[in-house]
Amino acid sequence: MSRETFLLISQVPGYCLLVFMIIVSIGWKQRPTYIKMLGVYGGVSLIALTLQFAMILVFHVPRGNNFVYNCYSPFEVIFLMSIFCIVFDSRKTKRIILISNIIFFLIWLAEVGYHDFWSLNSYARSVGNILLIGVSITYFYTLMRDLPSQRLFRLPMFWMATGLLVYNAGTFILFVLLEYLVKVLNNDLIYYWTFQTFLRMIFNSFLIVCVWQDLRNRRQS
Repeated sequence: MSRETFLLISQVPGYCLLVFMIIVSIGWKQRPTYIKMLGVYGGVSLIALTLQFAMILVFHVPRGNNFVYNCYSPFEVIFLMSIFCIVFDSRKTKRIILISNIIFFLIWLAEVGYHDFWSLNSYARSVGNILLIGVSITYFYTLMRDLPSQRLFRLPMFWMATGLLVYNAGTFILFVLLEYLVKVLNNDLIYYWTFQTFLRMIFNSFLIVCVWQDLRNRRQS
């Protein structure tokens, strides 16, 4: 696969985020807090993705892409975990999420301190994958236990949790093996990162369904 094709494919998640931002902005004032937080997350994600492309195509600093990702990664994990913290009613679950966020941040600081911001740090992200998989499964368990009156497909958080589970389960092994692939096998990661881009596109598509479903529910209520 050529570099040009890879960069073209990498733009698709950004277009999905644009659609997401348009939909989430409709009826913004009436949106619940967790949807507004998703909107903030989408905006920051779009900025980060734009900066990554700018580092490569405008400033011609390939390692700058790693810098942006290393700054964005802890935000993504902690912010998404915090959204679940708002959704869950259990104080025990909220406390576990808060402690998990602190532990993850300390692991991220340790990895960045050991390497640097310009290297592709993946171990902390692997821990983030595990945490997001865990919180998504916890959400599904809560749904099965409480049996909400609404259909599952009408619940916005169902789509977000499903997207998170698909993306993080799919990329977990990739992030675990990333340093080995780069430093030992000298792999350029184009095919692996294309797979990650495909999963990111799926996740962003689920986010679109999430905010659209919330909008639909409000218009029908």
